[in-house]
Amino acid sequence: MPSYNKVILMGHLTRDPETRTTPNGSSICKIGLAVNHDYKAADGTKKSDVLFIDCDAFGKTAEIMQKYLI
Repeated sequence: MPSYNKVILMGHLTRDPETRTTPNGSSICKIGLAVNHDYKAADGTKKSDVLFIDCDAFGKTAEIMQKYLI
């Protein structure tokens, strides 16, 4: 049975979107996200980490990201 995974990331852009077009006309957009991760440590203190995530989008999604994420 096929499975479907969906991830929603919400954070801050670390750089402007970089868009390029492949030789067959498809768009690729690369962005960087910084996402805060708050948690409670084993000793009970609150901790906060920052996760830096590189994301790639393809096709129509890449074009929309380039248009609105500047």
